[in-house]
Amino acid sequence: DAVQTLTLYVSLRSFTDTLRVELFTPEGLIAAESEARVSVILPRERLYVRISDTLSSTINLTSAASAGQVITQADIPVTTLPDRAVGLEAVDVLVISNADTEPLSINQRAALRDWIIGGGHLIATGGANYQATAIGLNDLLPVLPNDSITTEDFGGLVNLTGVGYVLEQNTVSSVISTGQLTEDAQVLAQNQAGQPLVVRRQLGAGMVDYLTFDPLASPFDRWSGQPELWLT
Repeated sequence: DAVQTLTLYVSLRSFTDTLRVELFTPEGLIAAESEARVSVILPRERLYVRISDTLSSTINLTSAASAGQVITQADIPVTTLPDRAVGLEAVDVLVISNADTEPLSINQRAALRDWIIGGGHLIATGGANYQATAIGLNDLLPVLPNDSITTEDFGGLVNLTGVGYVLEQNTVSSVISTGQLTEDAQVLAQNQAGQPLVVRRQLGAGMVDYLTFDPLASPFDRWSGQPELWLT
């Protein structure tokens, strides 16, 4: 038997923790029914969603909160990215890291762009796996990555975050992606050689930040300044 999957975009009229779905026959009989759990995001909460192919080693965004805020983090595979912008309305920040974005459909890419223009905040990462992550996002990124280099200089993150670089600077190397900046790109952090580390692009009411490094790679995976980096 053939199996078909349909994504339902539902607008709830009140707070609830359960959603009931019923499938009716043309005669009005219930052919199938199911219940789904719903997680309610309150007005003072922010929803951060991470998309990655390596969800077993996740970026922790829950500590990147301003005073009075509560962060809820969800980790999902790239294939489940909504194909309509309405499916992203509840998301405040979307992080795409170490994910192959090539399978994204035209509708998924359009939904992502529409969400950003409407006020969404996308963060994408580079590093050794920059090609797979960027391939489906090239029209959104402030950098068009086409190569990578190895560097030990990440001191530019100190000025960006205001947090001292507590790791062995200039002794631990890591891969950063390189490429051409878009005309509207703003470099937020760079190393002493002028190679960008964090680049921002404004799109409509939203923004796209590109980290040329992989925050899960050494030395960043042990950096105590990661919460300040994500908050920034």
